[in-house]
Amino acid sequence: MESRREFLYSLLVLLLLQALLGTSARGGSGGIAIYWGQNGNEGTLADTCATGRFAYVNIAFLNKWPNPRAQPHRPLQPRLLEARNQAFSIYIWNNFLGGKSASRPLGDAVLDGVDLYVEHGSTLYYDDLVRYLKRLGKYGRRVYVSGAPQCPFPDRVLGAALNTSLFDYVWGLPAAPQAGSGFIAADVLTAEILSVIGRSRKYGGVMLWSEYWDDQSGYMIMEKLLTFILLGLVFVSTTESRDLNTAAFKAAVANLSTVASDGGMLLVVADRILRSG
Repeated sequence: MESRREFLYSLLVLLLLQALLGTSARGGSGGIAIYWGQNGNEGTLADTCATGRFAYVNIAFLNKWPNPRAQPHRPLQPRLLEARNQAFSIYIWNNFLGGKSASRPLGDAVLDGVDLYVEHGSTLYYDDLVRYLKRLGKYGRRVYVSGAPQCPFPDRVLGAALNTSLFDYVWGLPAAPQAGSGFIAADVLTAEILSVIGRSRKYGGVMLWSEYWDDQSGYMIMEKLLTFILLGLVFVSTTESRDLNTAAFKAAVANLSTVASDGGMLLVVADRILRSG
């Protein structure tokens, strides 16, 4: 009987985790964003999208421009500089977003927007770039703009651009200690950070750098499992808590429908498990 309980408990935990991962990937509050494209061992873009784990996938990076005249931020007179920045934003619009060009690198695929992940170089004119891109979005498909500033605040490079208040998303979090400075362990993130900022109506989720490091560390799955634990939906700390007949466990199951869109299915499964015990 005990081994059966253990099996049923494990099955229920997997169902709970699958439901919350699915809810996150559908882009509700707490969606997960990921960067893809910087490591040959992280699979294809199609593989990443097919996991269903992510609400947003950032393709990294665009760091070279085929047309030298389109490169921004070279010292110019103000009027020429404004024209150059406009030309650069139009280049991005026509080659990656809602415009048209014979030289689109991704063919007919239309990206949703632009993410600014800038660690070095000039600090000038990114605010202008954001304004131009958002303005172009008014003539066709909406342009989303996101940014990944560094930990020191205000950000040295993107500070002025962020002050435009035109960004749709601002994010940043390494998915492993080796992925970069600023790593936060999943348990600390869940208990001390998300438990606070998650209450804000402006909270939109977590971005991880990157798909490769997330695959190596399992960070995204661990963060979601810890969220379940924090909410009291999965009990793993004591022998008593693993008893499917405890009042605490039954109460947690009863609350599932409020946090997962698949709650109805889970309640049916859980009810059968509890009754069988």
